[in-house]
Amino acid sequence: LVPFNLLTSRRIKSLLNVLKSVEAGDLKVRAEEAKELDEIGILEHGVNSMIGQLEELFATLEQRVSARTRDLQIAANVARQITTELDINKLLPQVVAQTNTGFNLSASIVYLFDDESDKLVCAGYATADPSTYDAASLPDIPLAAKTSPVARAARTREIVVVQDAATDPQYQPQFA
Repeated sequence: LVPFNLLTSRRIKSLLNVLKSVEAGDLKVRAEEAKELDEIGILEHGVNSMIGQLEELFATLEQRVSARTRDLQIAANVARQITTELDINKLLPQVVAQTNTGFNLSASIVYLFDDESDKLVCAGYATADPSTYDAASLPDIPLAAKTSPVARAARTREIVVVQDAATDPQYQPQFA
């Protein structure tokens, strides 16, 4: 009975040391692989599993923080541009270009509402491939257009997300 208690005590101490290391921030440490399927073996396996999950969560959290930091930097650059350029005809193309480049988009287009025509008119655009659009290929969009996500966003003043333009029922071929 004494050797069993000694072995059990060693396994528990080893597991506690692993947990102390994890508490100190070491997510590379693992409990010795369980050789037995007793209660301590189940704990060892569970601790290793939880450490692996923590390691994965920290890795994805760092990626998300990095992406969010990049997004905020782009937004700050755009905001800075807005405060330094007062001419909207110069400002919009610059903002669109910065947004397009910063977020690595294939295209960015800004529409402004024209009260007289009750339409949305292209005020600026930028593309990763300059041959994608020209100003003439971007038609005005009637604000009342039911099948236009752009018009719907303008009418509702809410974000409209189109996951896959090619399969969306509101697909507009002029927007590749």
